[in-house]
Amino acid sequence: MKNSNMSVSYFTSATSLLKRMRLLFLWSICIFLPQSPLSSQDKNNEDTLEKAASKIIFSATQSDGNTILLRAQVKARINGSNEAVDYETMTFSEFGENVSKPIGAVLTNDKGVAVLSVPLSNLSTQNGPWSFKAAFEGNKKIEEGEADVSLHKAEIMINGEEIDSLLTITIKLGVPDKGEVAPMANTEIVLYVQRYFSKLKIGEGITDENGEVTIECPRNLHGDGEGNIMLIGQAEDLEDFGTVSASVTKAWGVPSQSKVSKNARALWSHAPPLWMLVVFVILMTVVWGHYFVIIYKLLKLRKQ
Repeated sequence: MKNSNMSVSYFTSATSLLKRMRLLFLWSICIFLPQSPLSSQDKNNEDTLEKAASKIIFSATQSDGNTILLRAQVKARINGSNEAVDYETMTFSEFGENVSKPIGAVLTNDKGVAVLSVPLSNLSTQNGPWSFKAAFEGNKKIEEGEADVSLHKAEIMINGEEIDSLLTITIKLGVPDKGEVAPMANTEIVLYVQRYFSKLKIGEGITDENGEVTIECPRNLHGDGEGNIMLIGQAEDLEDFGTVSASVTKAWGVPSQSKVSKNARALWSHAPPLWMLVVFVILMTVVWGHYFVIIYKLLKLRKQ
């Protein structure tokens, strides 16, 4: 009887072991065998996946007569919407009949914008005309793209003075012509003041037959610690000249207070507001008062 039980036990153990080995073998087949065809299929899908088309918005600004500011924004049509292509390299170059050279490469920001400041001394000519190209090489999901812009040279001058208690900005716009400057009449000029993150529009006007316009500057603009503000006169998106810009700094602003008064009570100072201090003391008194009451009662119970 004992031998019979042992035989049955050995048979049961062997059967269980065979089942485990069979399950392990089937599990190995499921894990390893499908991997190759699936990987091949994924690779084929990546190869046949259609890339999104890219679009580049390219513009140029002539700044202060000695610099050209190139600005390119790249977008791609993804899932039915135009999305910014961020943190990709944008390459800028100058091209023409007798010139073809790279002038810089910039990484796009989170809005897909790349900006490059180019001194006129780095270009083939300082008197124009110029032709520039912005190129995006593309990546695994987005196609490559490029855009170009051409512009002639223009000159803009800005001057500020106080006339009859009015802060007056005079801007003159013209085009170099045979050693002289031909005025640009009937052209819209916009006046901005530079803020921390952008420009704030404070006025506009149309140039007269002499290419000049006068715009009044407000007196309530906040400046730096000394009251300095940067004023920018700009003719925007001209057909042959792009955007033309000039700036001037004047002490016409309201000086900012960088230091907080020692006696001032505020959330951002070392001395908190009085009401906050009173509330804090009351709350701490109530909390610690409960602790003392509990300790007193515990000691009283212990004595009993």
